[in-house]
Amino acid sequence: MTFSLALILHTLYLANYIKTHEAQFARVDQLESELKKTEMEIAALTKKNADITSAELPSIIAFENQAIDVLKDQVVSYGTLSRGNDSRGRSLEEIAAQDDLSLADHEKLLQLIYDTAINNAQQLAHIPSILPLKGSTYITSPYGYRRNPFGGRSSEFHDGVDFAASYGTPVYATADGVVSFAGWDYGYGRKIVINHGNGIITFYGHNSKLLESAGTEVIKGELIAY
Repeated sequence: MTFSLALILHTLYLANYIKTHEAQFARVDQLESELKKTEMEIAALTKKNADITSAELPSIIAFENQAIDVLKDQVVSYGTLSRGNDSRGRSLEEIAAQDDLSLADHEKLLQLIYDTAINNAQQLAHIPSILPLKGSTYITSPYGYRRNPFGGRSSEFHDGVDFAASYGTPVYATADGVVSFAGWDYGYGRKIVINHGNGIITFYGHNSKLLESAGTEVIKGELIAY
């Protein structure tokens, strides 16, 4: 009879504990769902960003692995709670206190990982990683030193990439950023300059028509000119 009563009290205590912490469990579940969604977004961005340096990739992999470890620990915590495992001789109050701390810590860590994932995704979006033209593109003059195209034997440093394209060809932003200049330039005709942050700036010259104005925010792949 004493054993049965203890078992009933044990079960009632755990049921009440779980009910009391339903909001925290729901929050953790929400964070897990958001984390998985963010990981998928990061994976898609990583595929597109071929120019990401090898130094940046380990940090992404590290926090993804950290998230996996946290989720595994959370599953173990839930399993222990649901079974009422007290094999190490701890009281229910001690188990509850430790699980409270563990759940709160896990929630904070998941939030930190989620915020880090969002921050990394935003940084990746601001790194130029696509061509400004779609379809088949022919580079007439690559980046670097070249012979002066206007005659003579002198060489010059070409700080851009020239593409051969027909008049009116659509031009797209190579990364997220803010248009810092859109107008006429003596050397490049109708030109757009985009500031991507972190010292990264791209400009698009020799356009037939500009679709953006200074101060406009643009995203990677957005049509900005013809």
